[in-house]
Amino acid sequence: MGRVIAFSRQARLRARALRRVRDAALVFVIVFVLAQPEVRSQIGSAAGALTPSTAGGGASAITCRHVRVIDGDTLDCAGERIRLAGIDAPELPGHCRPGRRCVEGDAHAARAELQRLAAPGLVCRPSGRDHYGRTIGRCVAAGRDLSCALVAEGHAERRYGPLTCSRDVSPSSVMARSP
Repeated sequence: MGRVIAFSRQARLRARALRRVRDAALVFVIVFVLAQPEVRSQIGSAAGALTPSTAGGGASAITCRHVRVIDGDTLDCAGERIRLAGIDAPELPGHCRPGRRCVEGDAHAARAELQRLAAPGLVCRPSGRDHYGRTIGRCVAAGRDLSCALVAEGHAERRYGPLTCSRDVSPSSVMARSP
């Protein structure tokens, strides 16, 4: 038969204190390692995604090398959701809430086109946040403004603010524009 070992209250408190010391030491080691510049640069290049920069005129920008496309007007860059400014693309099936005016068109084609356009990586200039907490921004990939490209190719409509488009743009020209 198994033997029951009763721990005293003092033993339980001592074990809890040891766990707290262990956890604090672990947090200290993690913070210390992450504070090292060479470790941060390795993590950044391995994650390869969200890099603040000051492209064009000192405006804070987001550079994203590995983009995940959520739908025709929303991207994910290392956990940061970015909603393309000035446009609205068709909603994926089941995502258009009752009473909302949703853009007509092929949501899957819009998503695929945004994936194709954003594949080489992109630079975005944030201009604020929407009511879902997503960053709103103008983004450029391979010299093309993504909002303008999607509108020009019929995958999105101009909506939610002004959208000034020119033929080809550089990341610095988007960074210099007002949101």
